[in-house]
Amino acid sequence: MLYKAIPATTCSLTLSAGYSPLVIVSPGYPSNYVNGLDCQWTLNAPIGSNITVKVLFLDLEKVASCVDDYLLFKDGTANDARQLAKICDSRSTPIVSSSNHMTIMFHSDHAVTGGGFRLQYSLERPNVSNCGSSLLSASKHSWRYLSSPGYPYYNYNNNMYCEWTISAPAGYKVKVEVQTISMQYAPSCSKDYVLFRDGSPSYATRLGKYCSDVTGYIVSSRNSMTITFHTDTSVTDKGFSLKYTARTTGCGEDETISYETKYIESPNYPLSYPDNANCEWTISTSIDGYVIHVDVVNFNIEQDSSCSYDYVQLYDVVTSYESSIGRWWGRDGPNTQTTGQTMKVKFHSDGSTSHSGFKLSFTAGEPKYDSAAPTNIGAILGGVFGGITAVGIATCCCCGLCFRKKSIPNVQQQRNIPREGTVSFINVPSYPQTLPTAPAVLPFMSPPPPSYNDVVKDDPPPYFQAVPLSDIQPVVTSYSSGASEHQGIDNPAGPS
Repeated sequence: MLYKAIPATTCSLTLSAGYSPLVIVSPGYPSNYVNGLDCQWTLNAPIGSNITVKVLFLDLEKVASCVDDYLLFKDGTANDARQLAKICDSRSTPIVSSSNHMTIMFHSDHAVTGGGFRLQYSLERPNVSNCGSSLLSASKHSWRYLSSPGYPYYNYNNNMYCEWTISAPAGYKVKVEVQTISMQYAPSCSKDYVLFRDGSPSYATRLGKYCSDVTGYIVSSRNSMTITFHTDTSVTDKGFSLKYTARTTGCGEDETISYETKYIESPNYPLSYPDNANCEWTISTSIDGYVIHVDVVNFNIEQDSSCSYDYVQLYDVVTSYESSIGRWWGRDGPNTQTTGQTMKVKFHSDGSTSHSGFKLSFTAGEPKYDSAAPTNIGAILGGVFGGITAVGIATCCCCGLCFRKKSIPNVQQQRNIPREGTVSFINVPSYPQTLPTAPAVLPFMSPPPPSYNDVVKDDPPPYFQAVPLSDIQPVVTSYSSGASEHQGIDNPAGPS
């Protein structure tokens, strides 16, 4: 026999009943419990079994009708479930549920306290042909559990047909999370299976049909869901276990990531997502300098030209501001990142066509930037043409310079300049009114400017004063040829 003292601050738990007896004790046991307590234990057992509770010790404030301190036993988990017993004194008769669920509530007022209690609970051998109640209620505040008859201690029977309808409050959806499935496998699950339908009628839309060990969650598009369990005449196995609750959206939650990878999936993935789904997830990291990266594992959503039927939309969240990153549909899912530390994901489906949905991966890391800058075609073409122009100008200059260098010796030969010496001369501006009459022209001389009388008459002349060539002495260099020194004078008009 096992038991464990539970602190007063954690006295509301969900427990599973087994064949080995387990024990529940009052908060602080074996010391006195405290005033002002309201505790609740929810006991679950496989379908087809009953839960038995024995009172091993009880010391509460004893008042008629047990209005101050008491233990209350209810036949099930619903708030309006039938009352099995209400006690504040010793009891020798076991308390037995009529189904596979029982709720135990403990209340203490603000007056006298006592030594508390110690209870022992266990399950009776289940009837694996009993499907239990067919009407179940989903809670807005907690998960409730459903399993095949006999699970996990006994295999289910052959030729079983169980059907449960789970209802949620108006405005809520039923969310079911499959914990385990262990059944005879066959293609298309044609032998043993568990079937989920969207709503209560038998012809409601099928949400999923399973016979292999899969996990995930299934969401209805309305406030009810029907679950059917079927077995054939051959192999049996342990069956299935799942939990269910009521949710306003049925999908979406907040996730905080550090260095691990998180995944989110559309409802019922990889089966078709339900109609009229509106899901919202918030993915964030607390690591400074990190952003959220999203990538596609699988993506298959109804496609339309307006992207308004079914879609996934991402938002970049910085403090209290949200900016849309983009909207995706069809088979081309997102591969992007945020600028901040939080990303919001919204999924919407309309009331018609649906597909297998999506699975996205999310990681936190440093921002990623493109290795290559955007290509500026105009700048590239401008650079190319500019380079060609520069090369052309340089080539022309080089050709002109070479031409000039090659032309000088010819002119010097025409001027009968002695080969023994090299003459350097200074170019001086020349004007028509002062130039002497000569048979030859100065080399490389530009065309003469307009005459003075053609430009101005009364204003000072805009040109430099002309200098007669006879007043200019050339600069002459000489070199020794090994014979005798010879001086040459540059005179285009010839020897004087």
